[in-house]
Amino acid sequence: MMSGLDQQVKIVAFRRIGDYPVYVSSGYPIATIWSEWYRHLSVLALSIFAPCVVLWIVIAQSL
Repeated sequence: MMSGLDQQVKIVAFRRIGDYPVYVSSGYPIATIWSEWYRHLSVLALSIFAPCVVLWIVIAQSL
């Protein structure tokens, strides 16, 4: 959904408050979600790639 205030695409969630006729909504920018996802992906890739490099070095030196 496009925000009317800052013109960003956001994921929006809403919920009714108890038995009252009141709803609360919250929006989270998709760009923020992607940046967090890429940050986690880079940490995961580094934690997988670093031991592989060390293993390759050990194998190369044993030959």
